Amino acid sequence: MEDTVFDIPLRLKWLEASSEGRAWLRDLPSRVQACTDLWALRPEPPYTESYVSFVLLVTLADGTSAVLKLQFPHAESEHEAEALRCWNGQGSVRLLAYEPRHHALLLEKCEPGDPLSGIAPDEALEALRLGAKAS
Repeated sequence: MEDTVFDIPLRLKWLEASSEGRAWLRDLPSRVQACTDLWALRPEPPYTESYVSFVLLVTLADGTSAVLKLQFPHAESEHEAEALRCWNGQGSVRLLAYEPRHHALLLEKCEPGDPLSGIAPDEALEALRLGAKAS
């Protein structure tokens, strides 16, 4: 697969303030390439609103859309793959694959939707109830 070229989303620029963050940003293109090669992905431009992880839409070999999330290693993301595997799509996106060496999660595609505040209170409460039940 040919090398993927992309811009780092502005929301991730805060990582440049630490040596660990600078190293992670420097290695990001090779991490993306390793994951696209490993899982035979066709990458799209990254989501611009990511604050801690590099997230981009990808297409699987069978044409299915998915999301590749490369995490900046930190305590809050340490158990995300394990949690998603346990929930198995019940109240969360489904984890399709995980590559711990690159802190990479291949996820079911889930586009941001409408906030709960924009729907009827009964519908919002039902969504919250289903999410709590799943966890």
